[in-house]
Parts: sequence; C-alpha cells; structure tokens
Amino acid sequence: MGVRQLFETAARLEAYCESKRDGFILAALPLFFLEWDEACKGFMFLATGAQTEAPPPQAGTEALLDYLREFRLKEAKQAIRSLIDHAGEADKKALAPIEAAIANLDYGEAERLLRGVVQRVKPR
Repeated sequence: MGVRQLFETAARLEAYCESKRDGFILAALPLFFLEWDEACKGFMFLATGAQTEAPPPQAGTEALLDYLREFRLKEAKQAIRSLIDHAGEADKKALAPIEAAIANLDYGEAERLLRGVVQRVKPR
C-alpha cells in the first residue's frame, strides 16, 4: 500500500524541518506527496472491498527498487514515470537517467543511480 514508504519519507521530512534544511525539505516534498497519494489509493482499494482488481502499483523509491530487483519492467516504468511527474525540476534531471537505464533494460545501472538520488536527500 505504500504506508511504510510514506512513514519513512515523513520521518526524513520531519528531521529536515527540525534542522531547518530548506533544500532537503523542498527536495523531499514531491516524494512525500506522491507516497501520500499512493497510500490513499491503497486505503481506498481496501475500503471499497474491491477483490477482483490488484492494488495499483506503488511508486515510491523502495517500490521502484523492488521492481528493479525483480525485473518487473512494466511496474518499474510506471513507478519512475510517476516519480518524475511529481518531482521538482532538479529531481526530474536526476531521475531522467534512471528512466533511460530502465528503458535500456539496465536494471543494475538504474538501481545504482536511484540509490544515489535517495542518498542525496537522506539526512546526514
């Protein structure tokens, strides 16, 4: 459902706020809102009792890493596109090479690049 990713992102965002790290706050907000949206979709899926459909694919960075590790091309493409669509301009530039690596089926490179982007926004 994406709740764990939302929790982890919210915790990082809170740490950024407490330390007044404006740049990190601005970088983390699009991901927070994306993961919030995915968690809400998951809850709505459960609340409506829809049993015939699979829940929508998650789009957080952890989900994308899982898709890459499992060679799930369709879900990886959807997840990176969703991240890019919700990212700020600087993050879009950082995510574009990941999208290209996925398109080229270079999952190892995509994972390496994604880990670099995730590491960049983690508190030190």
